[in-house]
Amino acid sequence: MMSIADVPEMLAAWRGGELSVDDVYYLCLNLFAENRVEDVLALLPVELRERFGASMLAEFDNDTPAEDYLFLDSAMGDNPNKVPIISEVRAYLGRASQRKVNGGDGGAPSHLRGVTAITYSIGSEFAPDDPFGREVVELTAAGAMNYSRRSHGHVSTKVRTFSPARLADLLADLERTSFPESPQRGFQPGPGPATISVAPAGVSVSIDTMFAEGIDGYREFVEKLEDLLTRLRKDDPSLADDWGVGQPAAAT
Repeated sequence: MMSIADVPEMLAAWRGGELSVDDVYYLCLNLFAENRVEDVLALLPVELRERFGASMLAEFDNDTPAEDYLFLDSAMGDNPNKVPIISEVRAYLGRASQRKVNGGDGGAPSHLRGVTAITYSIGSEFAPDDPFGREVVELTAAGAMNYSRRSHGHVSTKVRTFSPARLADLLADLERTSFPESPQRGFQPGPGPATISVAPAGVSVSIDTMFAEGIDGYREFVEKLEDLLTRLRKDDPSLADDWGVGQPAAAT
């Protein structure tokens, strides 16, 4: 039986022409028997996420009791898991409707409107297998960049300015994800996942960087922040060109 861990393989088969879009849709529906819809959709490219959202709305937004619904599975006839599948899909449609009300009819979701800062943190200060320790970078809408690194009791900090337009780029990446719905339930052993949080809403999500590579929006967001951390460690002068990084103005 397919599990959520098999989604990347399923997408590879779809991209290779082995599965149709309809095949992928019904495979995803079966995953909803044991997984939240948001967790599965977060692993799909935007084109499928939007298409499947519309398909679920058209197919399941009705008053037919789940146990009476004719939900055929090509291999088994009436799907034996139809009740938990349909129940979860309808719960998801309710959650999506509520998010739309809270966020308005357009633009960024409500928790991403008026964001004043994004904080990205990763690593562990004392983990022997973490070469960089605990790193935290905060980017504010006013153009302030605050970086800290803690490793085995040693602390270093850097305060810089940057182009606020880069914050807008990062928010656009998050808007393509299910943030702050968690896309990941289990985590790999090691120094720990990255944590993304926004102010003033105070919402956050944790995600392994390898896991993020398979999710549109998170992939780009994490790549940008990991590259930023790498160059901040070195005080790479190229940050001035593509992040607009400079020294903060001296107090007068």
